[in-house]
Amino acid sequence: MAVLADRRALRGALAQVLTRAVRHTREGDPIELRLVRADDTFAILVEDEGAGLAAGDLGHALGGEGTRGIGLGLAVARQLLRAHGGDLTIEALRGVGARTWMTLPRFRLAEEPALSSGS
Repeated sequence: MAVLADRRALRGALAQVLTRAVRHTREGDPIELRLVRADDTFAILVEDEGAGLAAGDLGHALGGEGTRGIGLGLAVARQLLRAHGGDLTIEALRGVGARTWMTLPRFRLAEEPALSSGS
């Protein structure tokens, strides 16, 4: 998969999302990355089975006035995605885990050409 975006910005946003997932996941629990395509958008979906966030912390994590240092990295990641026409959304349930959607417009997804056999 190739994405038409600033490489450093997208890498930085993904690093922030993965860092959050690792910090909130127990050793040995999976963190899954998937590409989800829709008509007008696509998303890099990061799912973990970590501790999740309390409902009140979700707003802080995405740019509110967080008190435990969880806000800045994800707020920056969201701004980087918004600069590319996308967004960052987190769904979390304490004790169950989190699902983070890094969504971008579909035109930013550069489809790789199919490999032809016998060439």
